[in-house]
Amino acid sequence: MPTLEFFLVCRAVTRDLFTDEITLSGVLEDIVLEADGMAQLPSAVAVAAWNAEPKSDPTDLQVMLRITRPGETKGLTFPMNLAKGHNRYRAIFAISGIPLAEPGELLFEVLLNAEPCASHRVFVHPPGSAPPTPPFPDELPPI
Repeated sequence: MPTLEFFLVCRAVTRDLFTDEITLSGVLEDIVLEADGMAQLPSAVAVAAWNAEPKSDPTDLQVMLRITRPGETKGLTFPMNLAKGHNRYRAIFAISGIPLAEPGELLFEVLLNAEPCASHRVFVHPPGSAPPTPPFPDELPPI
């Protein structure tokens, strides 16, 4: 069975056609609701990759992205069949127009053959609040 390498949700992904490398930009962590208590995430890209066993036979796998908005208990699901690449399986889900109506946790989950593999949490903040800011480099502790 393949092993999960990574799962992230970001604003954009680019893929190099010659090397098949991907670049993830704008990893989603926080969203602040508008003054009217609503927001819309215009676009998001969920990317998951699994390492395949070096000598395994190519196998088609079922992957599913589940998105649960704040205040909901049952998420929306988006299925996809995967075919093995050179040494890994990769799933890229592009999602647009996710409406948000309350603060809380926007949860993205990836499942492989119906088994949960990983999750990515985006925190939705109330109107007027500011998401936490990371420390400046001179405030970071020494390594």
